[in-house]
Amino acid sequence: MSRLEYIKEEIRQRVSITQVVERYTNRRIVKGVCNCPLHTEKTASFSVDETKGLYYCFGCGAGGDIFKFVQTYLGLSFKEAVAQIDKDFALGITGEKISVKAQIAMREAKKKRAIEEYTKMQNNRLYNELCAQYRTVDNLVRVLEPFTYIWDKMITRKAWLESELDRLL
Repeated sequence: MSRLEYIKEEIRQRVSITQVVERYTNRRIVKGVCNCPLHTEKTASFSVDETKGLYYCFGCGAGGDIFKFVQTYLGLSFKEAVAQIDKDFALGITGEKISVKAQIAMREAKKKRAIEEYTKMQNNRLYNELCAQYRTVDNLVRVLEPFTYIWDKMITRKAWLESELDRLL
């Protein structure tokens, strides 16, 4: 067994896929399912299989093991992902430090996710505000709708009266 295979197996035995996903995404996995951290969605399509140590998203089709998840989520190479997991979970297996390039990539990925979350939050707030305004206008239309009939009758009556007055003069 090569050193890399040994390290991979050691990490897989000590860290579960659920721990990795929850650690890096701040999402809670309930009964093996959560919203996918790799794309924006409203329904939970991200599935985790603890026994196999794998994940799969039915929404975007992403899938793999803990290393693939860290690579995809943080934008790292395989070697950097192994070192990152080792460091973050204090396993002390690899003893390698993460490169500056990898740290910058992680910061950029984290910044991008923060911007996406903020945009999503703002869009939800705007959507809720527009819904409230729509409900207000809709209620006004419903309240005022009976008066349109009366208004039309009054306009018709006024026109008739004007024509009668013109006829008499």
